[in-house]
Amino acid sequence: MKPKKLFALTIALAAALNLTGCGGGGSEKKAEVPKKSVPPIVEMVQKEGVELKNKNVSIKALKLESDVKALATGAYMPQMCYMDGAFYAIAKNKDMMKLVLKDKKLVVGQPSLAKNVSFITGIAGDRLFFRQQAQGKIRTHGLEKDKDIGEIYANLGYLTPTTDKNNALAWTNSGAFLKTQAKSDGTFPVPNVKQAGGYLPQNDPYITCGWFSVHGNRALVKGRIKSDAPNTVYIREHELDMRQVKAYGPSKDFNFGSFYLTDDYMVHARSNSKGLDIYSRKDAKLVANFTPKELGINSTYGCQIDGNTIALLDHWTGNPKLVLIAFK
Repeated sequence: MKPKKLFALTIALAAALNLTGCGGGGSEKKAEVPKKSVPPIVEMVQKEGVELKNKNVSIKALKLESDVKALATGAYMPQMCYMDGAFYAIAKNKDMMKLVLKDKKLVVGQPSLAKNVSFITGIAGDRLFFRQQAQGKIRTHGLEKDKDIGEIYANLGYLTPTTDKNNALAWTNSGAFLKTQAKSDGTFPVPNVKQAGGYLPQNDPYITCGWFSVHGNRALVKGRIKSDAPNTVYIREHELDMRQVKAYGPSKDFNFGSFYLTDDYMVHARSNSKGLDIYSRKDAKLVANFTPKELGINSTYGCQIDGNTIALLDHWTGNPKLVLIAFK
């Protein structure tokens, strides 16, 4: 081959390698990883919140005004929830309400989405699960786009969604919680104890006594060991396949308050003006406490917003307020 032709072939081959990104000098652009969207409410507390630090734990707290008063207080799971830019809670007359932020103030958006609601048991995707009493029966219903889609669980037990709206844990006051999966019509079968994988109290002296919530791939369960004193309580963290990961406590303080699971901490909003107790998820040890004076609120009424943000709502004093708390 003549030198000129060989030189031209070499140049063409090099250009082709560069175009395909195979050559050492290729200019191929790496595929951009899509940024995870941050809810506006989370962005607001991250930008405008006051930074607080206790020992090695840092948070940001943002106090907002509220017009919301006189809500019902539950004991078995978070008393309200956050979904798609709004809070949902239960009024004293058992109407489920939609609460929204308007000009950085919490107000009632819709006063009655459903009646005779006893508990909001969880959210998954665009569906809220709630327990309702109607026509003499207690059943779990679903709420989508602020409309009651009807009964989805034909049992008086509790149903809490897990990874999505088609997978859930059914649980009872006796301490059992069992996996169940939605049928093609969207309703959930009552799980068979002999067939469904789950946690059964007869295999363990630990029984539930007043709290059950799901956070990502973990469930928090409050309970006690039968042989212990009645007021000696643990919070246990379970995988969704029911394996226990760790136990927090025992503590008499766990008898009251609400519980949240962030990426790094188990958070206990305590009653009796004790503020927030923060436990490390690494070793289940108490690592910090933020007082009501620091937080600007004395309340156990709240909900999870995302993996690192919770909300606490004061609805019973003469000066109601909402405090958003982001863990760093």
